[in-house]
Amino acid sequence: MKDEFIGIKEFAELIGYNRTSIYKILDKVDNQLSPYCRKVGGKLKINKRAVFEVFSVEVKERSEERRV
Repeated sequence: MKDEFIGIKEFAELIGYNRTSIYKILDKVDNQLSPYCRKVGGKLKINKRAVFEVFSVEVKERSEERRV
């Protein structure tokens, strides 16, 4: 999977959390998401790889979803 940065809302939906839970995780000093975060256009984005690498949730690529 290439490096694709997504918003907090989309990230939360992919892993089955709400946005507040993601922000609570990010507020902790030693959290697992920090290495995957970046500010893009003034907004916080999370690398989509964290969905699997941190939360062990499989994400289908968009092209795969169309074929199904």
